[in-house]
Amino acid sequence: MENILDDDTVFLASGVAIDIDNMLSQRSSGDLKAMRYLGERLNNYIRSPMDPIIIDIFDKTINKPLRKVQTVTELLGEVVKIAKTLSSGNPMENPNELRQAGDFCVALSKAIMGYRRELYSLRHQI
Repeated sequence: MENILDDDTVFLASGVAIDIDNMLSQRSSGDLKAMRYLGERLNNYIRSPMDPIIIDIFDKTINKPLRKVQTVTELLGEVVKIAKTLSSGNPMENPNELRQAGDFCVALSKAIMGYRRELYSLRHQI
């Protein structure tokens, strides 16, 4: 299984965020294959044995000022909703959910990069 901290997760999430923005602004139809693939990966992360790193990254991605979740179950429920939107055959069916998925993708990419910077910094302090 892929590691959430892999480079390709960052690039995939960033690319999907751009595709979603293009779809919402009607500049292009977006890459549904990449969106579905990211949705599948999110589902795989949830189905695998829970890793504290994944929970921390999802928490940083989901918990913005207006969307506070209280439990791991609620957090994972939010991620499942995003994964479902990304895996949808017609994501433009609900533009608000698609916009939230795009915001999630941007935040996911930033959270992973932030986590990787922290790990790099810790490794070089030793």
